[in-house]
Amino acid sequence: MGAGNSLLVRFIQASAVLIVAGLCMAAVALGWAAYELRGLSSDISQSHARLPAPVRAVLPVAPGILDHPQVTMVRYSSGISSGAVVLFSTVPDQNLAAFLTLPPSTRVNGSPLDDLNTPKAIEALRGAGITVDHVALIDPARVGPLVDGLGGITIDNKTTFVALTSDGRELRFDKGRLDLDGDHAKAYIQAATTREELEKASEAVLAGIVHKVLRPAGFRRMQTIGGVLAHSVATDLTGADVVGLVELRLRGGATLQCQVPRHSPIGGYRATVDRFLGKATSPAAGCTVHHVDSAQLAPPVTVVRAIQRYGWHLFAVTALLLMLVAAIATVVLVTRWPKAGGTPPKGILPPLRRLGP
Repeated sequence: MGAGNSLLVRFIQASAVLIVAGLCMAAVALGWAAYELRGLSSDISQSHARLPAPVRAVLPVAPGILDHPQVTMVRYSSGISSGAVVLFSTVPDQNLAAFLTLPPSTRVNGSPLDDLNTPKAIEALRGAGITVDHVALIDPARVGPLVDGLGGITIDNKTTFVALTSDGRELRFDKGRLDLDGDHAKAYIQAATTREELEKASEAVLAGIVHKVLRPAGFRRMQTIGGVLAHSVATDLTGADVVGLVELRLRGGATLQCQVPRHSPIGGYRATVDRFLGKATSPAAGCTVHHVDSAQLAPPVTVVRAIQRYGWHLFAVTALLLMLVAAIATVVLVTRWPKAGGTPPKGILPPLRRLGP
């Protein structure tokens, strides 16, 4: 019996050590998550401060992003091509994410987008049946660092042209799909936003940035997204909105790429707009669909809602509680650990014996 009791004690001790180690590892992981979310919250606060008051005034009170369809407008904050718009919509009950690219010459309620500032563009789109819930304005002067922060972007260049870098070098951009780093994106956008003849290329980098930021890549990229928003974007999006967008993209489903041709009235593409908004499921001109698999490790929606509500505080408090439990378990384990050559502590085996026959 002595050898059996000793083996049981060692098993209990090993299990207790593993439990304490697991609690500590979970606390560290939650602490890291709290740090990431706190950084995201701080970064987004900086981008909030830069959003012009007239833009904020025309935006509606947006409902929960996990439950209701929403549309986000992305455009440049200045430059000739500031009229170009990329709209991003999410339709949670259809697991649908859609992109609608509008060139600066797109006519909305009779006016081209490049004649409309952001508040007027939001109101004009509302009249055309598209309610814009959120806005993100990208500073063209910060495109280089933004693209480098994202690890580069891929664009669909509509026309071949040559641009000059800040040190006088010539860069050739061929027509077709191009991979751009920060320096090339900066030269591209400087040319596209200062030369009238490049109007049809002006939305390419804009679309590339939006697609890269919103691609399904998991919660580990939230700090990167926060950094992008903090230094290069003015937006009304909150930390809860960003968490919700990441979760929706992790769900997978259908992704739509829609485009309205240049110099076209948006009212003439009602089927395209309805498909973009998730109001129609039949194929529409100007839209292509891609299917995205859901992430295997996507968190439950209830967990995401808790994160949206409590933010980094939820992880910080949980991490502290786990560390407290681990400390208590360690004290109990040490005080109950049998001395070398001694008898097993009375508090371990008797209760276990009572469970036996």
